[in-house]
Order: sequence, then structure tokens, then C-alpha cells
Amino acid sequence: MDGFNVDAVELIAIGRQLAGVRDDLHGAHRRIEQLRARALGSDVVDDALNEFADHWRFGLGRMRDRAGFVSEALSAAGRSYLEVESELAAGIGRAAAGTSTSPDAEPATGPAAGSEG
Repeated sequence: MDGFNVDAVELIAIGRQLAGVRDDLHGAHRRIEQLRARALGSDVVDDALNEFADHWRFGLGRMRDRAGFVSEALSAAGRSYLEVESELAAGIGRAAAGTSTSPDAEPATGPAAGSEG
């Protein structure tokens, strides 16, 4: 393996796509929730349809929840990578310019600053 490479923007984009999937699953979950058979002419058919709807409702709910969790995790990871990259670039820029790494730090005064020698 040559190294570890992450495309933070792509993580955020995939997170957004999954958020859309989560929303679609939520809509399907609501539609299935409304699917209840009460008088199709046969208790066996009513029960079979209701059991089908219950299983699908359960499965869609779990997929919706997991898609939401992964969506949020990918988006948060992407934002974190972007933040770290930004802070790293700023730190490298400050180091290259010879400025302090902290805005509150006092500048050193010469090569022996802080020594009593």
C-alpha cells in the first residue's frame, strides 16, 4: 500500500446521497405503514397482507435508520478531514513564514531565547 488517501469532498457528497436515500426510505416506510388490510374478503388474505406489510415496515425502518447513521457519519468524517487539512495548511503556512503556531504565543528573541546561558 502506497499510503492512505481520503477525498473529504467525496465523503460529504456520498453522505448527502445517502441522506436522500434515507428520505426516500422514510417515504416508503410511511406508505407501507398505511397499508392495512381489514376487509379483503378473507381473513387469511387480510392476515397475509398485514404480515407482509409488517415485515416490510420493519425492514424499511431499519434501512432508513442505518442509511441516516452512515450518512451522518460520512458527512462528519468529511468535514473533519477538511478541518484538519485547513488547520494543517495554516500551520505549515505559519511555519514557512516564521510566525508563531499560536496567536497568543510571544515571539522568541534570538537563537538563545529562554536559555540562561
